Amino acid sequence: MQKLYSVKELTKISGLNKNLIYDFINFGYLKAIKFKTIKVTENSWNEFIDKYDGYDLSDLKNPKKIEVK
Repeated sequence: MQKLYSVKELTKISGLNKNLIYDFINFGYLKAIKFKTIKVTENSWNEFIDKYDGYDLSDLKNPKKIEVK
């Protein structure tokens, strides 16, 4: 069985704030499961990181590839 992370655990793992993690979920970037609270599987978290590696997600309505000049 996969590990399930709470949003609070993801804040500790990633250094991101909980509101941003909820935004990732609400905008459909990060898959989650709701039991009594929101949980994210380890696989979903890793897929999210792999898929959006190299992207600027500061505007979730318009994600862009990071351009290094």
